[in-house]
Amino acid sequence: MKQIYRLVLPLVGLWFGASTTGSAFENAIKQIQTRQEGDQVLLKVQMASPLKALPGSWSVVEPARLVFDFPDVENQSGQTGQKLNIGDLKSLNIVQTEKLTRLVLNLHRSTKYSSELVGDVLFVKLQTQSLASSRESAPSVYQAQVPKNTGFSAVGAAIRDISFRRGSEGEGLILIDLTDGSIPVDIRRSGNGLAVELRGVELPEKLLNRRDVNDFATPVKSISSRVDGDSVRLDIQAQGRWFHQARVNNNLLTIEVKMPPLDEVNKLVQTGQQGKRVSINFFDADAAMVLRTLAEISGKNVLIDPSLSGRRVTANLDNLPYDQALEIVMTQVNAAKRIRGDVVVFGDRAALQKRDQDMADELARANDTAPLVTETFKLNYVETTDVESLVNKGLTQASPSAPVAPTPVNGANSPSAGSSADNSSKGEGMLSPRGSLTSHSATNQIFVRDIASVIEEIREVIRSIDIPPRQVMVEARIVEASTGFSSSLGVRLKYFASGVASLGGGIKGSLGTTAGNLSNVDAFGAPATPSLIRTSTQGFGTNFSAKGTTAVNLMLFNNAATRLLSMELLAAEADDKNKTVSAPRVVTQNRKPAKIRNAQELSLLDSINAQTGTPNYKTVTAPLALEVTPSITPDNKINMQLKIEKGTITNLLTGSRDTNELETNVIVENGGTVVIGGFARDNDTTSEERVPLLGDLPYVGFLFKAKTRVQNRSELLVFITPRIVTDSLVQR
Repeated sequence: MKQIYRLVLPLVGLWFGASTTGSAFENAIKQIQTRQEGDQVLLKVQMASPLKALPGSWSVVEPARLVFDFPDVENQSGQTGQKLNIGDLKSLNIVQTEKLTRLVLNLHRSTKYSSELVGDVLFVKLQTQSLASSRESAPSVYQAQVPKNTGFSAVGAAIRDISFRRGSEGEGLILIDLTDGSIPVDIRRSGNGLAVELRGVELPEKLLNRRDVNDFATPVKSISSRVDGDSVRLDIQAQGRWFHQARVNNNLLTIEVKMPPLDEVNKLVQTGQQGKRVSINFFDADAAMVLRTLAEISGKNVLIDPSLSGRRVTANLDNLPYDQALEIVMTQVNAAKRIRGDVVVFGDRAALQKRDQDMADELARANDTAPLVTETFKLNYVETTDVESLVNKGLTQASPSAPVAPTPVNGANSPSAGSSADNSSKGEGMLSPRGSLTSHSATNQIFVRDIASVIEEIREVIRSIDIPPRQVMVEARIVEASTGFSSSLGVRLKYFASGVASLGGGIKGSLGTTAGNLSNVDAFGAPATPSLIRTSTQGFGTNFSAKGTTAVNLMLFNNAATRLLSMELLAAEADDKNKTVSAPRVVTQNRKPAKIRNAQELSLLDSINAQTGTPNYKTVTAPLALEVTPSITPDNKINMQLKIEKGTITNLLTGSRDTNELETNVIVENGGTVVIGGFARDNDTTSEERVPLLGDLPYVGFLFKAKTRVQNRSELLVFITPRIVTDSLVQR
């Protein structure tokens, strides 16, 4: 009823004002009768004479009510209100003004209706609806839906933490960490803030408090939490113009309260909200009356400019948000509106634009004569150059193609003795034509001389940006692993005689008088044996001694040692495993690049100067570098621009090296680990050495050949783990 009186009482005042004017009405309401017929409620409005047309009507969903406007009609029924409680009809009110009489039907809930004229009687029929069909939930920005038939129960659900932080665009973010993200949540506007109700959850005692967050320079002033029965209620107080949005992601309820864009200043309903739905039916009605009727639903005071007098409108709109209906009607009559706090001003579009221009000109003239004030700002976390650039250029209205460089000033004009001002600007950006800004980097202060309103704007800018920056620690783990396997299998058969070439060795041998003074060293790595004949030995070219080859030797020779038969069996296998882990770690501020680099250097002899004999060296570098630029997202994830370089020197004699580089952009959860890339290399080599012709003989060819197989695999993986630096992390 209180909201109904907000609409009715101003009209009562107009009625008292009209009683003294003595204006004559064309018709009058004599009597109103009501009765219930089945599932319908019938109203009979007896008129003094037949109406020319059906009266204009409109309805409101919340609170449910139905309104009929009778132009040039007087109330002669002798009553202004009546309590009924018949069906869906709760009560009715009759209000008379100097131009019309309004009949307001207060309903228990929204219902369908119809009206009909029969002679001098207006019949209104209200269709009674069942409770199940008419029940509608109140508009809410966010209402969590519990899945059906899933056996969901909110028992045991709790709030783990409630935190607040400032967003990148100056918005306030309330973060509610839940054990179950599907619990019912109701968020609605309440007074100058938001009322958040979480049903069926528990709240730890440490979170029962009130937090003052006004210092964060956001629309949010304070957050208080309390337990209300089996529900938890959060009261969020805000200031200025704002709207809110809410979302749930991974059991984290995020409520965002931000200032509306500049193009929404003159909107009755801001983005993220929904206007109450109405249905209107006006025929040749006064435009000022229609605009006032629609605007009163917003709860603001309404002022109609005389420039709209005499304009008429005909409209029949069904179940539309009142702000959309208001825009449609204003377009039809070429009207515009201006919102000044809690007052809505309607007027002719051209007249309001001219008034705005006159006010701007008057304000400009006032600024030209306003006294100048000097203010000193001590900066804590940002540099003077950042603030100066933002004030002088970032918010300027001038063309970006003509930037103005700061003008240096001499030491005599410095604000403090013994210090020199680094930069000075005058009449640029946010500054008025008479204003000036001077910065002093040694003390990290700026000095502004301008009118009081400009200084307050600069104060708000500094308050918004001069805040402790968040920090991110990025840890990378670069794992380089390699495995190798080699195997060899072969047989060598040799025959030595005086003046006869050795089979398989391909080397001629001869008897000598100095036999017994030489050694016959096996090419496959077998230990030296006493020489029986004077000869030289050369194998297939494969040296297995480095792999720990096992060789079995067998020799047969005659009594005179003039003929010798040698057979060697070679079999070898070797396994190699290598693992290298590099873990560079770096801490940097949010949105600030950081780089850490470690390099292994090797100097090698390149050449010698032929004239001076001076050696020239070359340096081979194997770097390990991590470059990162982290950016914290509104949902506490970390967006990283990464560049990683890993080099390895593979040969110390020649200085050859392998270098792997990776450059990417990824988003990772706080404290999470992601594999952002890897390199894998496989090498499989098979070789065979044999004696020509003899190695191809069937059955006995294996005595004259050897096979070797080498398998190598190397892999490089990069793991990234970012963490937002908190007080607890710093202490650890």
